[in-house]
Amino acid sequence: MVTASKASSVLHAESSASSGGLFGTEKAAVDAYTQGNVESIQRIAANRASGQYKILDVRINSRSVVNNSDVVKVYRVEGDANQRFIINSQGNVSLVPNKDTMLFLNIGDSQRAMDFLNQRASQSTFFNPTLKSFDADSSLLLKLRLRSIPQRFGRLYPDYAQIADPTKAADQFGIPSSMFDDVIPSIRPGSGMAY
Repeated sequence: MVTASKASSVLHAESSASSGGLFGTEKAAVDAYTQGNVESIQRIAANRASGQYKILDVRINSRSVVNNSDVVKVYRVEGDANQRFIINSQGNVSLVPNKDTMLFLNIGDSQRAMDFLNQRASQSTFFNPTLKSFDADSSLLLKLRLRSIPQRFGRLYPDYAQIADPTKAADQFGIPSSMFDDVIPSIRPGSGMAY
């Protein structure tokens, strides 16, 4: 195993000398490490011949922040009173205008999404519950993992995503309006669905 400090220096030295360099999300992870935001880089796959490196796992508070897929599935349960996403007939997703309250999303956990939908359906005050989903670039998940805090610190850091219900599932976030510009461009066109 490569230690975090060696990994960081090796990555910077080797990748700056190569034309390939680091891939986008891996560079963000290394940058976060060098700024003191990441506790360790656990594993690195290296191709010394090409000088390219791919980070396989980065840990923040013992939680992996690297997703080795290009796309993640994002879920949200909505009702009449809390609709935030509009999905048109072509599957394109947009935000409901003029709503800038915290946006809660579940990334990657379909079972948690179904459980939450069923919970909302059983509540007499939650009208027309709907599960909405879309594909997003995996860079969105990395940004949220790197820029999220426990909910109890939300008032101190209002521009950070909040980790929501971590006892129920990983990768559930409350996203402040200051980060909406990270969400919308990451949504894959035509991927939106409502159930």
